[in-house]
Amino acid sequence: MPGNEVVEEILLEQRRLRNRMISFSVAQLDQGEPSRRTLIRSTISQIADLAAAAERQPEREIPTLEDRALVDQLTVVIQDSVAHAGEDELKLLLTRLVDLRRAL
Repeated sequence: MPGNEVVEEILLEQRRLRNRMISFSVAQLDQGEPSRRTLIRSTISQIADLAAAAERQPEREIPTLEDRALVDQLTVVIQDSVAHAGEDELKLLLTRLVDLRRAL
């Protein structure tokens, strides 16, 4: 199945991000310009839009949840994208995740 290797890499990046993100305190999420929190929320929105485009749906409004929900929110949009994305979208998703991890 095309994209299996990319999906495996996406899931690896998801685990890496989860492990990194759960260690952040509120103060650490506030650090940076833009802040880590802003980077995470922006990436969540971009991934949700990617999934919507793959499903030929309008862009999705992502609710602003508490900091402790960011990991779960990211996980959900990644899973949604993987379920509906084609090869090109999967590669873009992987790039977004790697970029986020490196920025954090």
